[in-house]
Amino acid sequence: LALGTAEELNVRRNDLPGPAPENEAITVVSVTTPNIGTAVVQNGTVLFTAPTDPAVFGQTARFSYTLRD
Repeated sequence: LALGTAEELNVRRNDLPGPAPENEAITVVSVTTPNIGTAVVQNGTVLFTAPTDPAVFGQTARFSYTLRD
């Protein structure tokens, strides 16, 4: 991502609901603060915004998220 730009990440797309009832929706419950940039839960996804500091450009952003079904 370019400096300061945002992208919605569908972190649920590779997960399946747990045991019955199988029709439960998976929701994003929380996201941790990344080592660079910002991340928030928004509209069922994680909205990640790249940092604006050129000194960290090219580094890998790391954060965790929690899902619930």
